[in-house]
Amino acid sequence: MAPVRSPRPPSVGRPPDPRKRARLAGLGLAAALPACGAILGIDPGTLGDAGADASVPLPDAFIGRDVAAKDVTVRDGQARDARRGDDVRRSHSSDTSTAGEARAPDAPTRPDAADGAAPATDAGVDVDGASDAGMALPVVFVSTSGSDTSSCGPQATPCLTIQHGIERAVAARASSVDVAAGTYGESLTLSGGLTIQGGFTSAWAVMMDGGAPTMLEGQNGPAITAKNLAQPTTVSKMVVATKSVADLGETLYGVFVVGSPDSGTLTLDEVDVTAAAGGSGMAADAVAPATDAAASCAPGSGAGGGGGTTGGTQAGTYGPSGFVPGTGSAGSPGGAGGNGAAGESTCVTSCIVGCALFCGTGIANACSDGGAPGCGGGGGGGGGGGGGGGASIALFVWNAPVVVNGGALHAHAGGNGAPGAQGAQGAAGSPGGTGTTASCVTSSNCSYPCTESSSTAVGGTGTPGGPGGPGGTGGAGAGGDSYSVYYRSSSPPVLESPVMTFGSGGVGAAGAPTGRSGTQGSSP
Repeated sequence: MAPVRSPRPPSVGRPPDPRKRARLAGLGLAAALPACGAILGIDPGTLGDAGADASVPLPDAFIGRDVAAKDVTVRDGQARDARRGDDVRRSHSSDTSTAGEARAPDAPTRPDAADGAAPATDAGVDVDGASDAGMALPVVFVSTSGSDTSSCGPQATPCLTIQHGIERAVAARASSVDVAAGTYGESLTLSGGLTIQGGFTSAWAVMMDGGAPTMLEGQNGPAITAKNLAQPTTVSKMVVATKSVADLGETLYGVFVVGSPDSGTLTLDEVDVTAAAGGSGMAADAVAPATDAAASCAPGSGAGGGGGTTGGTQAGTYGPSGFVPGTGSAGSPGGAGGNGAAGESTCVTSCIVGCALFCGTGIANACSDGGAPGCGGGGGGGGGGGGGGGASIALFVWNAPVVVNGGALHAHAGGNGAPGAQGAQGAAGSPGGTGTTASCVTSSNCSYPCTESSSTAVGGTGTPGGPGGPGGTGGAGAGGDSYSVYYRSSSPPVLESPVMTFGSGGVGAAGAPTGRSGTQGSSP
């Protein structure tokens, strides 16, 4: 499907480019340096060449850190910008930087006043990000050549994974995590108040267009998760993708955001997000077999059991945990067969005393018992419902403010639903029992030699029980959805012209609903 670029909302302006602010700050600093030099007792002649590096000591207030003054390298008329506000995004690039050029990056510190944290009191921080043990870092660096340790983060000893870099940034009160180009096979959980920025060379210069990207390849769950961010947070200049193959019924999310209207805004700045296709629905559960007829039972009609009903199905639904596939419900079990009838009893009505008793009187009639009834067979188990297909969602937002500046949001097809299972056949009823036999003397001649004759009565056989009815077929699974953006929020995400594509909705099995799709979907 052709890419769709979301129009820029007329009521929302694009945030100022931080690189422009950096250039303006640099020009202002270049103009102010001679005067500052006079105040500090520095020869203004050393600051005359805007294109040359000049090492000048600056006071703490200028640097913006609670540490001793350090030498700050000034290149191309720009000074280190010590912005502390979370609403200001930092950039390491300048109009004069080239691919592969190493340049000392900006070094903002994370604000402490808001949460009451005390400022760092350890030894000073070097401008390249190095620190003494336990010292706050302005920036944490991450590289595929790094190592995840308790002290990683300076330029010379970067961390290996972005997630560990985030944890180190929180511990060290840094405001930024700078990530070198390369592929990082991990899923991230963001922490509020940080800027995660990719696109750096191994020398920590911002790459020009066409350089190798910083790629995040999600492993489990969403590639990026942001829940209840307390402060504004930014992810910048990265290529983000989910794992390439979903598990059965699994929904894949590129970026998953949950919060409240009071949460800090998550900004995706020039981030390309791709969610792979949702997983096909899981096969229906195994069907429970019918139970055999009981060994004994009360008499009944001997009718067969009724069949079960087919399970229902519905489209997938949404909640704060994301997309819930539309799985078919199980078919109902079949009815048990009815018990059979008992056999009839029969009697001999002309019984007499035989010769052995001599001169006796008549005796009662002899009667047989009828056979026990056959018991009905158990009903067949209902078929399990087919699993619903998972969804493919590039950006999922639930009650949280989100801004997307450029970049791309790509979703692929939703997963197909699975059919429900057939119900099991009912069990056969058991046969009826055989009646008993009764006999007695019905005539005799007691003269020698004595002769006598007997009659026999046999009870009727019980009728068999009825067979159990078959279980109903399970409902079919619905297809999964495909959305570039899915949200539920008092105000929709601000989309500043990202490229957005989506795939087809998954096909529901056996008439179940087909998945929905589009660039944007929302819950009421």
